[in-house]
Amino acid sequence: MNITKELEGSIIFATPRGNAARGCAGDVYEFKVIKVKRKYVEMLRLPYGQPNNYCPKSGATQLQINAGYGSNSGYRFFPSRQAIVDHKLHIEKLGAVKDYFGRYGQCELSPDKVSQIHSIITADKT
Repeated sequence: MNITKELEGSIIFATPRGNAARGCAGDVYEFKVIKVKRKYVEMLRLPYGQPNNYCPKSGATQLQINAGYGSNSGYRFFPSRQAIVDHKLHIEKLGAVKDYFGRYGQCELSPDKVSQIHSIITADKT
């Protein structure tokens, strides 16, 4: 999600990732965007009352990054709860596709199916 100045004052949603996701079974958090800065975004995690600067790409706080702990913690931000549901569905589908092609040597695909799949996965490269 691209966090821009137009989002200042609005509520966005996040799911934890990395170390922050330990023990979280699909938890969704709400953040209020206070100010979009050059490198960080000042946000308030609701319902807590302490604003913090977050990196919009990794979701780690500025303090975590400065201390060297920002590479495996943080949040993934979304504009709505539905976007989180859509993202989880996409990840499930992507996992199924990777699983299928990971076993490709054991699968029998006709030349037509191989050509169809090839055209789909190379369509963005043309």
